[in-house]
Amino acid sequence: MRRSLIAAVISFGLPVMASAHPSDLDGWCSKATLTSSIVICSDANLRELAMERNRAFAEAKERLPSDQYKSLLENQSQWVQGYSARCGASNDQPVPNLIPPSVVGCFGREGAARVQFIRNYGQQTTAPNRVAGVPVPDLKMTERWVIVASRADLNDAVALAENYRRAFPGTLIMKSENGNFGVSIGSIDVSQKPTYVANLVALKLIPSDSYTSAGTRLVSVVWPSANEQRERERAVAEQRQHEDEVAAETTRRERAAAAARENQERLAAERQRRDEEIAIEKARGEREAAEKRAAAERAKQESEERLEAERARERLRAQAIAERGEQIATKLKELGFELISPMDLELDWRDLRKGGKKIALRGIYTRVEDVDGLAVANKDRPLVRIYLETASRDARKTMLECRNGDFSPSLCRMVIGGTVQSCTRNKGKLNEEEVPCLNTAEAFLLPEGWAFGQ
Repeated sequence: MRRSLIAAVISFGLPVMASAHPSDLDGWCSKATLTSSIVICSDANLRELAMERNRAFAEAKERLPSDQYKSLLENQSQWVQGYSARCGASNDQPVPNLIPPSVVGCFGREGAARVQFIRNYGQQTTAPNRVAGVPVPDLKMTERWVIVASRADLNDAVALAENYRRAFPGTLIMKSENGNFGVSIGSIDVSQKPTYVANLVALKLIPSDSYTSAGTRLVSVVWPSANEQRERERAVAEQRQHEDEVAAETTRRERAAAAARENQERLAAERQRRDEEIAIEKARGEREAAEKRAAAERAKQESEERLEAERARERLRAQAIAERGEQIATKLKELGFELISPMDLELDWRDLRKGGKKIALRGIYTRVEDVDGLAVANKDRPLVRIYLETASRDARKTMLECRNGDFSPSLCRMVIGGTVQSCTRNKGKLNEEEVPCLNTAEAFLLPEGWAFGQ
């Protein structure tokens, strides 16, 4: 008998042994090649379930007639091929490097249900009566059955349902139009619990292929029996009534205690409110005073910053003017011009003309009756005529920009370099006289505010 049992069970990939320690499978696991076997070997609980399944087979061998035992072996062969595929670890697929926890969990549920199935096999206690069943309860428009498994064999479905009922007391089995038996853990309102199934799957409480069904193809409830269902419902109702009574008494006591606490809290809240009002008023006064001080400080700081910025701009402007003036002075020196005052020109122009001295004179370029001149600081002779025929291109450009700017002082304040020549003023009149004129060679625009030559 032992030899036949070993032959039968090993054909499904597991050795028979009396020990219940998972490490006893180490030798067999080291030689395992099937995907389902490798999954079992990866987890101690799955190893223990596998050995428990072997013991259940040994018990069935002693209990069942030979024809029923043969049928059990055939059913076992189909189950081995089916459950690993249902759990996502088909023997036709390669072994994954990392076995997902969902696969291990599915193997555990299938294994536990299978042990129960083997031990109940052949009992035939109520299965024939259960197949007839009772009508499937009606669901509301938004309610659905949560289906966790489907089996062709009722005993297989019952074993699986009994395993689920530990966590879900509302578990039942319903027969469908195609003859299969669907295991449901109960119904839910999907409008109120849209993520219920996904949450149970994430917690590994139900298989990943679980789904919801409106029950249109379900024909009857075949497990538990109507009497057992009514007894369970009566027990549940009594338990709920007792719980409701306890909850009502608890609620009454809690309400009385809450009323007392509410009165105390109301008095405390009034005192706290008065204290808070005083504190708020005090804080408001302090805040307003602080804001006024801060505003005054900001205004003072902003004023100082504006003043400092203006000073900085003035320094930069003065620096730019000085640098420009130095550039002009350096350029005049390089060209051989000597800067003189209008007074020096008035007194020394004849000598300067004879010697051909190159001079530079500061003033404002202007034009009177189509005569170009340089307005200078000399009351006796405020305008010195200038000739532009010998002026350089840059000098003529500077004077052209002045004229185009309508003789704006900012565009016409300049220093002109050239040589002195004699001109006749009031020719043919009694007050005819010789005056100095200037043959222009160079002209430089002076920065506004620079007292060049003074």
